[in-house]
Amino acid sequence: MEDIFESLKTMTFDINEHNPSLRKHGIGLPHMEDTKKVLSDIQKQRWKDGKYDAEKLRLSRIGFKQPDSQKQKVAKFFSKKWLVTSPEGQIQEIENLTKFCRENNLDQGNLSRGYHKGWKAEKIS
Repeated sequence: MEDIFESLKTMTFDINEHNPSLRKHGIGLPHMEDTKKVLSDIQKQRWKDGKYDAEKLRLSRIGFKQPDSQKQKVAKFFSKKWLVTSPEGQIQEIENLTKFCRENNLDQGNLSRGYHKGWKAEKIS
C-alpha cells in the first residue's frame, strides 16, 4: 500500500490538460495501470457469473413509449401561429403547421420556408 502512495507522490499532471474544477473530485484524472486491470477483471467476472444479461441490458436502453397526452403537450408547446394562404386565396390562421401540412398532404419543410404547391405561409410573431 505504501508503494501506491509513493507512486502518487511522483506522478505529475498537467493542470491545463484537465478541468481544474473537476480535478478536486478526481474526475478527469487517468487511472493507474493496475487500477485499470482490477476494474477490467471485475467487469469480466460479472459477465462470466451471469450477473449481466446482454438482452436485458439492450432492452433497458430502448426507452419507453411516450403517451399520447405527452405528445399533445409537446406539440402544443412547440407549435407556432401561422398565416396560411391557400392557392384559391383563402387566408387561415393556424397554430400547428406540421399537423396542417399532414392533413392537407403538404410538405412542412417547404411550406415553412414560405411557399409550397401554391400555398403560402407566414409565421406570426
